[in-house]
Amino acid sequence: MKNRRLLFLASFLGFIVLILLRLTVRIRRIGEETLFDFYRNKRHFILAFWHGRQLMMPYSYRGKQIHILISQHGDGEIVARAMSYFGFHSVRGSTTRGGFRAFRELIRISGSSDLAITPDGPKGPPRRVQMGIIELARLTALPIIPVTFGSSSARRLNSWDCFEIPFPFSRGIFIWGKPVRVEKNAGEGDLILKQRELEDEMNRITDLADGYYSNQA
Repeated sequence: MKNRRLLFLASFLGFIVLILLRLTVRIRRIGEETLFDFYRNKRHFILAFWHGRQLMMPYSYRGKQIHILISQHGDGEIVARAMSYFGFHSVRGSTTRGGFRAFRELIRISGSSDLAITPDGPKGPPRRVQMGIIELARLTALPIIPVTFGSSSARRLNSWDCFEIPFPFSRGIFIWGKPVRVEKNAGEGDLILKQRELEDEMNRITDLADGYYSNQA
């Protein structure tokens, strides 16, 4: 009972913090038009963002339904519950725990829902794409759309992913990158090339977001 109460408090407080940040952080969006055609025509996709930039990601999505891959570790339960307040669904698993079952579930629901993954999670290395998301794109025929978030003023935690928390009343920016598509019949060499393509694009837009406001100064 005590653990359930703590989980509720932690997840609800996380939700409130996100609401307060959204109310105080002025956000600009670049490249979101990439998603508009998908939204209009009810075509699904895989949203990809780095683990360290996930805090503000609930505000990057304006579609009807999305399932987020969230680890089965303790903090994952808090994240999953906080995301449920936004109306988002979660699939629990990762490369280190429950991954095969989660992978099958993502494939099963890919025809009726958008998907979201941190391809460097749950333990890194940071900003390096793991092959799982590429295989998922191949098996589901869904394009991967990278997105990132940066801010004019933020705190980066001393964690493996340098988890970023924007300060209240700062300026924030979402940037969407070029979709990455993986053919069903892609061979091993093609998959490696797509892995590099996605990683390069995610790092490109993340570096662009990080320097966006400093370059305007």
